[in-house]
Amino acid sequence: MKKNITLQFSDSASKKIWPTKVIYAWIEHTLQAVAMHDLIELTVRFVGIEEGRALNQDYRAKNYATNVLTFCYQTPLHSADIVICTPILIAEAKKLQRPLAHHAIHILVHGVLHAVGYDHIKARDARVMEGWERKILGIIAPSYL
Repeated sequence: MKKNITLQFSDSASKKIWPTKVIYAWIEHTLQAVAMHDLIELTVRFVGIEEGRALNQDYRAKNYATNVLTFCYQTPLHSADIVICTPILIAEAKKLQRPLAHHAIHILVHGVLHAVGYDHIKARDARVMEGWERKILGIIAPSYL
């Protein structure tokens, strides 16, 4: 598999929270689990509330920041931008009483699954995608489940 994975951090606080070596490992595990052997190009960007809200407003007409947005592109390879809003993720982890790392793994896996073609709009597709999430999280972070 030829991969091009780029990480971007909109601020220094986000970079301190997300160790790049760990992020690459989480992405690798996800791609291996779903047997993704195609060419893949991913950009994962960690943003604050303002950028997260602006992107969600511009592309989904929703005036709030969300935990993850995945933008897939029609190219010969699997190409996508995954945008993770760090403050939303932190707030969700606290509300769910989960360790931030566990919630971060879940959200990143979710975004990567979208990038390689999984979706959850229809109930059947949601069950398939959630099954992959559980399987991958069971490998990466079994204590998460």
